Amino acid sequence: MAARELTDMTHDVLPGASADGRVRRARARRDATRRALVAASARVFARVGYLATSPQVIAEEAGVTRATFYQHFAAKADAFSAVLDDVVDRLQTAVLGVDLGPQAPTPLQQLTNNLLRVLDILLGDRDLARLLLTEAAAAEPQVQLRAEGFFGSVRAMIRDALLDGREVDLVRPVHADLCAHALLGAVKAVLIARLEEADGQADGQVQSALARELLAFCLCGVASDALRAAVLAPVGQG
Repeated sequence: MAARELTDMTHDVLPGASADGRVRRARARRDATRRALVAASARVFARVGYLATSPQVIAEEAGVTRATFYQHFAAKADAFSAVLDDVVDRLQTAVLGVDLGPQAPTPLQQLTNNLLRVLDILLGDRDLARLLLTEAAAAEPQVQLRAEGFFGSVRAMIRDALLDGREVDLVRPVHADLCAHALLGAVKAVLIARLEEADGQADGQVQSALARELLAFCLCGVASDALRAAVLAPVGQG
C-alpha cells in the first residue's frame, strides 16, 4: 500500500489526530513567540528605559512584526508586566524550603544558598535589576502599580518563609508582615547600592561575601537563639 494511501486511511480512522497535532504545534509556536517577546522586552526596557521603549522596538528585537506583538500584548505595559511575572517565577524556583533531614546541609547554609540564587537572578543581569529597582518608579502609573505588585509578591514570599521558619523553630515569634516589609527594604537598599557601584558584575567570592553579610543582618532580627548563635559565631571570630 502506498504511503499516501496509508496516510489518508489514518486520517479517516483518526480524524481528530491530525487536527490535535496542528493545535499543539500552533500552541507551541505561540508560546515560543511569547517567550521571545518577553525576553526582548526585558532587554529593550533595560537598555533604553521604559519611557523610550515602543512596541515596534520590542517587535524588532524579537524578530517579529508589530502586529505579532499586539497578538500577545495590548500595550507595552502588558509586556512589562510579563517581564515582572517571569522574574517572580524565577525567584520562586530559586527559593527552596529548608530541609531539616539528617543528611541535609545546615539551615544556615541552605538559607545562604537561597540568597545566593536570588542575588544571581537580580545581579546577574544588572540592567534588568536596575529596571526593576529604579526605572519602574519613573514610569506611567499603571507600570508603577504593577511594579508594586511585583514587590508585593516578593514580600509575600519572605513572609511565608518567616512563617515556615517559625514552624520549625528557626525563627522567633515575629510580626511576619512587618518583618517582611523591613527585610525587603534592606535587600532592595543593598541591591541598589551594588548597582550604583562601577566595578561591573561581582565575582563569586564578592557575591558570597555580600550574601553572608546581608543574611547575617537580616537573621539577627528574626532568628531563634540557636540560629542566631550559628550566624554570629563566625563573624565574632573574624
